[in-house]
Order: sequence, then structure tokens, then C-alpha cells
Amino acid sequence: MPRKRLIVHLGYHKTGSSSIQQWLQDHVSELKPHLACYNLVDGSANPLKFAAHALSMGRIGPEEFRQRAEEWAAEFRTLPQPVICITDEGLPGLPLGSLTQDYRETGIYPKAPLIVRLMAEAFAEFDPVFVVFEREAEPWLKSVHNQMFKQGCVAEDYWSFIDHYKPEVDWPAFRAELAAAVEAGSKGRGSLVACGFEEEFAKSAVRDMTFFRLLDIPEALMARCRPQLAHINPSVPLVAPPPARLPALVLGGANSMQQGGWVNLLRRYFTQLVEIRNLSSGAGTTAMGLYRFLSTPDRAPGAAVFWEYGVSEYHHLNGGQPLDSLLYHVEWLIQLCIRENRPLIPVLMCNRTQVGRADDPYVPALRRLFASYGVPILDVPMLLTVLARGEYRPDEWYKNNVLYKTDTPLPERVAEYAMMMHRQGRPPVQRPERAAHFDPLDLSLKVPENAPASVFEKFSPPISFVPFGDGPEIALSGRALAAMIVTSGSGPAIEVDPGTGDSPPPLSTQIQSGPGVPERQFRQIVLGNDPQGLAVEGALTIRPVAGDTQPRVQTMFVWEPAAAPDQRADNGLAAVLCEIPRNRD
Repeated sequence: MPRKRLIVHLGYHKTGSSSIQQWLQDHVSELKPHLACYNLVDGSANPLKFAAHALSMGRIGPEEFRQRAEEWAAEFRTLPQPVICITDEGLPGLPLGSLTQDYRETGIYPKAPLIVRLMAEAFAEFDPVFVVFEREAEPWLKSVHNQMFKQGCVAEDYWSFIDHYKPEVDWPAFRAELAAAVEAGSKGRGSLVACGFEEEFAKSAVRDMTFFRLLDIPEALMARCRPQLAHINPSVPLVAPPPARLPALVLGGANSMQQGGWVNLLRRYFTQLVEIRNLSSGAGTTAMGLYRFLSTPDRAPGAAVFWEYGVSEYHHLNGGQPLDSLLYHVEWLIQLCIRENRPLIPVLMCNRTQVGRADDPYVPALRRLFASYGVPILDVPMLLTVLARGEYRPDEWYKNNVLYKTDTPLPERVAEYAMMMHRQGRPPVQRPERAAHFDPLDLSLKVPENAPASVFEKFSPPISFVPFGDGPEIALSGRALAAMIVTSGSGPAIEVDPGTGDSPPPLSTQIQSGPGVPERQFRQIVLGNDPQGLAVEGALTIRPVAGDTQPRVQTMFVWEPAAAPDQRADNGLAAVLCEIPRNRD
């Protein structure tokens, strides 16, 4: 009986294997008297390919793979055909960049020499011929990347793919390794044939291609087959998807609420790129931003946070709030962004009186804080210097001490820079020494235990609150950082009882009233003298103080009891921003 011959087509990936395999599959019946084909197309090559992959991934050893190949050899002996072909580009291993379960291929067929040697050992009696197609390096790598991208194995562009894996395509050296493996495994009975992809696929007829000539198909059978290959599974240029519309939250002051301001322009010009949810409110600091953030339970996962409280916080600093208190609240926002994997983009604005001042303690300290967490800032004063080509006159850019003008190029430039930073944003980087402080803690909003008796309808969303006259009480063991209150021109002086027997001085909740001023407003009161707020044991209770009390007056409040209208039911406590032990359950 004539000795059977075996042709093993190894690929490689993206070298025309699909066209070859489809031609063989299309002519199975015509070629059956001469050729037995184990083909990727009909899955008949899968068992050997999967064993090769398992060996590549380290899930089976060389001996087990060789045993499986020997089982194939035993089957070959029973076949009536004189020529046997195995064609599957997965036989040398997985392609560069492929991801299978928890295995990522980072090299160019690193186990191929071992796989080929073991197959050559098992198939030696059939004088095996191993065939590979070698393609020019850059087009080949681009096609492999294209395939891995389409299969979802990689998400990076081609050049990032190359930078990541740093592949070195040296076909002559790789060919020599495989030829040595065939020689060693088959003890000289086998051979390796390397075909040039570009040269072979330029041939017009199947009968002229080296691979098909190795199959030694009789002319009578070849005459019954299609003379050309079909172009199967070509690589097509990847079309970049449109930019994703990413969500963002804005926590800021009056400049973030202006018609024609930077946030308004983000919505107007960049609606295809960003979905803005503006949680800004005037006259507050980061403490108000934390309230707005925590009271928005449906905040989009991973949405970036724009912070813009520089103008307002400088005003509060000058009004008596300690710098450490302001920075501690900002640091809590940083920690929340770390915990929720949110990019943080500080938009640093300054009020008019800060321009040119060398004794401003706030901005340098704020810069240092953000820098310590690896958070770049959008520096609006620096942007103004660039727009003005040097020193600028504040009256050309400011509407008043707080608000920037909206009829200058500044709002649009801020929106553009904010958009760029949003697309590139990354969460803050945790500082181990600060993690030791914050990790055992949670920041929480606590509402009064009393049933809310009033609703502030003119805030969005409406806010329920307990009037001060009802003695709002909050169950709490921790530290109270700030109270969120609804108040008016009749806001009373209040006493804050932390349950420790040591109450701080009374505080005014009264705000300016009169023509052009909203009758009621939602405001914050910072609690305690410590940056970490007021220590509370068991419960925090707030009561109005009667008599001729002279309360402390924080920024944005007044104390003019003679001018107060009698509307005390309209003032009360909505929530307390507090620090509590972290629940790890």
C-alpha cells in the first residue's frame, strides 16, 4: 500500500487561510477520492486546535498534547485517501492580543515550535509537510489588530496595540525555529514549506499555488473544481465609532449658573459629547456641593464631577470660615470621587478682589491639595492671562466682584478647556496617609427624626424640612460638618446641642430680606470650630434661642432682629452633613 502523505497548513492568522479553507470545503465531494481534509470551516480540525490552545495557555502539558496527536495519527491510518490535509490557523497557537477566558496572548505564537515538534513526532510516519504563509510585517500586524479589535479582545488603536505588545516580526528566524522543530520531531522525515503571502495570492489560478501543488490533486479532479479562490473574511479598515456622550455633574456657584456662562455653553455647543447635570447653587461652598452630590441618588455611575466653588469659598474664608475647614470639605469630595471612580475636574475661578493679590492663602493651598491627589485644574486666572496676552484689566472681564462677564471670549474658552479635560479625565489618585484617615469614615446626610412639617417648593428638587420651633433632632454619633437649612429674613438665632454637654455659641440663621431678594433661601451653616466639624454623641438637636441673644454670624447671614418679619414657621432644618464610622457590610 502506498504511504500516506500529510499536509499540515498552520496559517498564520490573516494570511488567506479562510480563502484556502473555503475552497477545500466547497470541493469536498470532488476531492474525496484523493484527499481527506480536516478543516476549520466544518470544525473537523477543532479537537487538535483546541489541544494546541490548551498547551499554549499552560492547561495541558506536552505529553498530553502528543498523546492527542497520536490519536489523530491512528485515525489517519484507517483512511482510504492517499493525501490527508489539516488546515487551521489556530494550530500554532492564539494570535497576538487574543483574550480567552483569563489568558491573554502577548507574543507571536510563543509555543509554536513546541507544538510543531510534538505534531511532527506523532505524524512522522506520514512524512508531514508543514505549510505557513508569511506576510509583510506591518500589513500583517494591522490585520491581526483589526481582527482582535472586531472580536472585542482589544479596544486600543493600532499604534497603541504596537506600543503595548512591542511585537518583533522576524519571519526568517521564526521559520528556522519551526524547521528545526519539524526536523527534530520527525527525525528528518518531515519538512517545512514557507510561502510568501503576497506572491502566492497574486497567482491567478489555484493549480499554480504552492500549497495546492503540495496536495498533488490529480488533473481530472482539479478540472472539476473552481479555478480561483474566493476572497473570504478580508480585513477592512476599522471605522472609529462616534465619540461617546459622557455624563458629568457640575457642583458650583453663581458662575456655573449664568445664562451664557461656561456650563450653559457646554450644553449648547457640546451636547453630542457631554450630558450635563447641573447641581450648582449660589452662595455655597463645597459643603453645599457635598449635600447636592449625596442627595442625588441617581447620579450616573462614573460621571465626572466639575467643581467650581473658588469664588464663593474665598468669600467665606474672608467671612471667618477657617481655611482648613474649607479644604477638608474639598478633600471629602476628592475621597468620594476616588470611591466612586469619578474623574474630578476643578474649574478654579477667582473673584475680582483676588486678582493680583500676593497674600491670598486660599488658592495656593487649594492648588497644593489637588496636586497632591494628581488632579489637574482648569486655571481660569491663567487662562485669562493667556487670552489677554499678558496682564489683564479685571473690569474688562468681570461683571461684578463675583461674576465673570458673558460677552467676552472667556466663557467659551472655559467650556472648551473643560470639555477637553472631561474627555481625558481620570479619578484622583489616593494618598496612603490620607486613606488611613478617610477609609474608616463615611460621609452621610442625616435628616431630622421629626416628621417634616414644611416643604421649600422653590428649590429644585423641593426640600422637606422641620421648623426650628419644632426642635429638629437627628440621631447621630459622629461629627457634624454642616447644617443645611431653609431660612428667610425671619431666621432665628439657634442653639446646636451635640449631646456632649458642651454646646457651641448660638448661630444666626437670618438672611437679608427686602425688594429683589428671594423671600426664602436654602443655605448652609458650618458647625463647630474644628475643620472636622462638631463632635456629636447620640443626637444633635437644634432649638431657637429666645431673648436678647447675640449669635455668631457666618458668611451670607445677618443679625438684625428688629427688621425680621414674623414668619418663623418658614425656617428650619433640612439635613446635616456628617462624618460617621464606615459600614463595611
